[in-house]
Amino acid sequence: MLGTTIKTDESVAVYTFESGTDRITGYAGSETIVAIPAQIGVVNVARIGQDAFKGKESITNPDSIVTMQYHAFDNSGISSLTLGNSLKTIEIAAFQNNKLTEVTITTSVTSLGENAFLDN
Repeated sequence: MLGTTIKTDESVAVYTFESGTDRITGYAGSETIVAIPAQIGVVNVARIGQDAFKGKESITNPDSIVTMQYHAFDNSGISSLTLGNSLKTIEIAAFQNNKLTEVTITTSVTSLGENAFLDN
């Protein structure tokens, strides 16, 4: 795992990123509203790993994301969610136990895991 720091004008975000799997496995930034980057270094971010974004209120996913893995945002407190147009797979309980009131799932999603949105 590689800890990668991304700086923008407004904030500093630290992601744990596995470049071999194109997967973010952790986020150590203090922001509660997060826009996930499409790339870290020269590698496209394609997957969000288990428990990567706990405690965040709002997540915007880039179009590079194709898979939300098992429990990726479980118990995160998310109330707002924007899914990218390339998302194909939402695994089991990916968004379980949040505060979502509405989610639009695009036609690109071909696999929706059991209990993906349970208890929202």
